[in-house]
Amino acid sequence: MSLPGPAHWALFAALAAFVALDSGPWLLAMAARPLPAAALLGLVWGNPAGGALTGAALELVYAGVLPVGASRYPDAGTAGLVAAGVSLWATAETGGPALPLAIALGLLAGHAGRGVETWRRLLNAAWVARARAAAEAGDPWAIARANVRALAFAALLGAGSATGLLALALVAAAPVVDAWPQLAGARPPLVLFAALGCAAALRLWGGWRVRAWLAVAVAAGAGATGLLTGLRP
Repeated sequence: MSLPGPAHWALFAALAAFVALDSGPWLLAMAARPLPAAALLGLVWGNPAGGALTGAALELVYAGVLPVGASRYPDAGTAGLVAAGVSLWATAETGGPALPLAIALGLLAGHAGRGVETWRRLLNAAWVARARAAAEAGDPWAIARANVRALAFAALLGAGSATGLLALALVAAAPVVDAWPQLAGARPPLVLFAALGCAAALRLWGGWRVRAWLAVAVAAGAGATGLLTGLRP
């Protein structure tokens, strides 16, 4: 199995920095939505149709999630980038679609990105307070320095966190990709497992009871798939 090359990682990190800046502190061109983010990754990775397909599917999940005020919401841009990265890589490895797996891992990355964004906002608040105090004390460049530092930090944090989440997602996806030839032979249980996986992914923001029951269902589907695959002659 081959992982994305250095050029792929560099392009991913640069795009993640742009998406992080677009998601809040600068530009606000809606490039941080799943569809444009995933389509842009597909474009720079050489498969724009595959990236757009993944982004379109994930956009349906995030259709009602809008960056309004200071509300906390999953990081849709990071979710789109990670989902597209997993989908493009897994599709190239298996020769078949990997959309359910990519969407599930992308949604998990989006929830992790929400924690990263919350931490960034807390740091920004502290920097703004210090810059305001310095400006009131007579420093004319305090606010400008704070703005530049906040933008640079947002870009670096977005690039680093999204790249790290993609690496973790690829590690999590690797066993499924390795087992794909065996899983592809058990089509009926595989279809059930994929459907359960999609259902779990689409309800990740539900209550913990919903997520727990869906996790049990997905585990049962995975176990049935492995058992039936092993019993095949």
